[in-house]
Amino acid sequence: TSMRTSAIGRTADYVGDGTAFDSDLAVGQQGAGVANGTALTSGSLRIAVGTADAVSVGASAAGTGAGQTDGSAWAKAAAINSAGISGLTATADTAAQIAWTDVSDSEYSLSINGVAIQSDYDGAVSTLTGDAMAAAINANTGATGVTASYDSGVMTLAASDGRNIVVSQTIG
Repeated sequence: TSMRTSAIGRTADYVGDGTAFDSDLAVGQQGAGVANGTALTSGSLRIAVGTADAVSVGASAAGTGAGQTDGSAWAKAAAINSAGISGLTATADTAAQIAWTDVSDSEYSLSINGVAIQSDYDGAVSTLTGDAMAAAINANTGATGVTASYDSGVMTLAASDGRNIVVSQTIG
């Protein structure tokens, strides 16, 4: 069974026979701690696979990598996998597509997950292209957990393990 953590947060509103949420079956309600970017609290999410009893998932916890906050998809997948639910393995990934315009301004800075990718770049001397920025981001993947690709004005950032992607930039 496969489920993306972005899909967790809304389960069935009705169970098999059309009745509303049944607390004995623990089916049909949204877990309070499953909101995007919000950490799971212990017991806020219960999952059943097939006819098995619902299993309570523990709290999500931050990891040691950049962007692995307790509210990240990475932490939620880890919490689900730690619950030992037979027949279920949770995976996570995060991606963002951003319109990119080449930088020709002076003093351009960009960081991802708190790691400086460009610092005071002078685009007035040499324009910073999307391909060059993607290469700079990829050169820092070990520190950020984020890869980049560039195509026709669109920069795609990806974290294959589901960690957050936090981008900060300044111009001038």
